Amino acid sequence: MKKAGVLAIISVMLFANMAISAESIMPEITLSVNTEQVVGQIDERIYGHFLEHIYHSVNGGLWGELVWNRSFEFRPLNSRHKTADDPNITADSIGMYWAGYGPGTVGCVNENPLNSNYCVRVAPAAEETGVFQTPFALHQGETYRGSLWARGGGRLTVRLLDGQTVLAESTLGAASLQWKEFPIVLKPSADADNAVLQIGVIGEPTWIDQISIMPDSWQAAGGFRPDLLKALSDLHPPILRWPGGSFANKYRWKSGIGPQHQRVSFPSPMWDDLEVNAFGTDEFVAMCRKIQTEPVMVVCIGQPDHMAQRDAYCREAAEWVEYCNGPSNSTWGKVRAANGHPEPYRIKYWEIDNEVWKVDPTDYASLVRQYAAAMKKVDPSITIIACGSGQLGGRWHEGDLAVIRQAAQESEFLSIHHYENIKNYGTGPANDEAFWKILAAEISGSKNPEMKLFVSEWNLQSTDWRTGLYAGGILNAFERNPIVGMATPALLFRHVSARKWDNAFINFDHRTWFPAPNYVVTKLYRDHYLPQRVQVEGDTNGLNVIATRSFDSKQVVLKIVNPTENSVNMKVIFEGNFNPAKATLHWIAPGSLDTRNTLEQPDAVRTVSGEVRQDGTKVILQAPRLSVGLLKVQ
Repeated sequence: MKKAGVLAIISVMLFANMAISAESIMPEITLSVNTEQVVGQIDERIYGHFLEHIYHSVNGGLWGELVWNRSFEFRPLNSRHKTADDPNITADSIGMYWAGYGPGTVGCVNENPLNSNYCVRVAPAAEETGVFQTPFALHQGETYRGSLWARGGGRLTVRLLDGQTVLAESTLGAASLQWKEFPIVLKPSADADNAVLQIGVIGEPTWIDQISIMPDSWQAAGGFRPDLLKALSDLHPPILRWPGGSFANKYRWKSGIGPQHQRVSFPSPMWDDLEVNAFGTDEFVAMCRKIQTEPVMVVCIGQPDHMAQRDAYCREAAEWVEYCNGPSNSTWGKVRAANGHPEPYRIKYWEIDNEVWKVDPTDYASLVRQYAAAMKKVDPSITIIACGSGQLGGRWHEGDLAVIRQAAQESEFLSIHHYENIKNYGTGPANDEAFWKILAAEISGSKNPEMKLFVSEWNLQSTDWRTGLYAGGILNAFERNPIVGMATPALLFRHVSARKWDNAFINFDHRTWFPAPNYVVTKLYRDHYLPQRVQVEGDTNGLNVIATRSFDSKQVVLKIVNPTENSVNMKVIFEGNFNPAKATLHWIAPGSLDTRNTLEQPDAVRTVSGEVRQDGTKVILQAPRLSVGLLKVQ
């Protein structure tokens, strides 16, 4: 056997459980690795993530504002939101997530709101009347600060209640004829998991808008909810895509900058959410800097019926680049500086909209060329990402071809999406790889053969263990295929009250959170990322195995996905100059496809240490049924 430099021969023999008869032992399979013959560089950006405004992932979630719909925008409430019994207060008369109390009348009106479309009008009767929202998780010793804007003649009181017990109360005084901001300071006298916020009015009719409350400790964290920010930070994402998703198709970035009380709401409610733009460009970039990730910005080209306005949308995209990257003496750089950020953000990655599948492919390719020219005129150093298809080319695959053939010179990445059917948790990754090879062949013959794929949305439609098996398989596929240069799954955050799309990595309520299986698997892989792929040869008999190494060849990692119903005993034999001095093994193997984490049981799916035995140059282990494992050898 030829040995060149540091040669490691990994022989993996897969056979049935040692307790059964010799006749049923599986055949020996040899997987060879030469640590000096690297077959691929693994781009760290495949471990990126995607932050979309969906199911309170941002407002009411990651962004630390406690109040949902702080500007009282109007939308009929769904059944999970409480309303008062008073006949004057109906479910569709108050802004989304709010309800009313008291003998007077309460309702959303468009009578000179502070901003956006609506404010709430409170007309007391003989007793206090107002609006309330619940639940809030409160902690004694914490100070909750904020403000509300009001006009009219009534006297205002804000309080926090646990049942009938008043935990904190602040009398704000009387409103005036013009909009006025009233500061709020509340210090609860006890903890409460499901507190109620009340805003009460006595006396004359009063209009209220733009209420905000945030604990001091969250303000100190930059305005983010600390536990959710840490959950994201612990994944160490190299890139973070935003705003992305369907939200990006209508997002107007200028509505999300400047003083909070002047920001207007997103044009339409969606995904059980109502976006009031409290979290915008500056907040997103600040968060990225805090967790040391690179932003990927997604610009809006308008809806298909807006094509007549394409020049205006293109100009708006170029202005966004200038706001982020322009010097402080440029037109939009001055605005950024006035908002407290004189230094350019130097945002590198810019994607031209999201899921543009209703746009004619040739028209979209033309838009890519137009946007790339306008945006790079502002900053020639930026990287342009063009949209491609979804569902493995079955949706808008002609768009893939149009972009590659007509706009490859302007695009460094082609952004594709794929959400796998739950039944394909084991086979789906191989189907993905087959489609990437089709795109890779097309790209190789284009005017930009260096173009890479950006799998900017991927996931299985589940949060049981099947989504963990799929996550392990697709991450192995990303590492195996150099055509994939970046990837970001979806969803990232999801409030547990959401009625659809139960596949998020981080799931939360107003108190705490739990990781889904895809989070657990991704964190294990990311924590043991090694940058160079080495060849794995041989029939793995249903297992999905990939081997990577460190630059100095002193560490090798095997990532093993066993989506089968059979446990597999494995013998890993190292030969040559790579001698195992230490081997550690981690498994995620909850035992059932139905197992999932919940708020009540957040670690039903978790990483545990596995049993591994060394016998000279041999490492012996067992891959449990339905498992994802990682063997690290030094």
